[in-house]
Amino acid sequence: EYLNGMSAPRGMEDDVDEARLQLRQALAHCAQDREELDRLRKMLQQERESAQRREREIEELQASNGEEVGKLNVTLRKAEQARRDGEIQLHPLEQREADLAEELHRQKEKERLRKEYIEELKKRHEEEKNRLEALHLKEQAGRRDDQVLRLTAETAFTRVHAELTKIKSYQETRKEREGEYKVLMDEEHRRMQETVQVCVC
Repeated sequence: EYLNGMSAPRGMEDDVDEARLQLRQALAHCAQDREELDRLRKMLQQERESAQRREREIEELQASNGEEVGKLNVTLRKAEQARRDGEIQLHPLEQREADLAEELHRQKEKERLRKEYIEELKKRHEEEKNRLEALHLKEQAGRRDDQVLRLTAETAFTRVHAELTKIKSYQETRKEREGEYKVLMDEEHRRMQETVQVCVC
């Protein structure tokens, strides 16, 4: 599980890279759509300006040429129809622009959530690393304490053993001296008995 936790950030980074690639592609399409939208807007503006010019021309020619005015009215209706057609074509592009903006927002939110998840994994990994290091240091300290206790016990045992050896040697020496004193006492006692017997005789 720990190793799986270590490999999880790599998978998240791959997902983030993929999301960034998709985002760049979406932005490229969005730029193209905006260019097309600008072109259509310019075209509509030109059509509007052209229609306005035609309207002015119609007003100038209405008094003198009714047939020409009719033709100009037809042209004006065609220009108006072209303008409406342009607006109809413009609406899907505007809708697509809105959809792309919404998709861009969703991608940014997904990237933000992925970054938060990766940061959380890094934080957990760092906490686990610190916990293991603290446990290792505690174990080393325990080993040092055990070594100190063992050396202290060995020193105490050596000292007690030396004391016991000294006491044993002293007891053996005292026992030998007591034996020598007993022999001397017995010898002295025997001599006294012999002396007493000589005196009695």
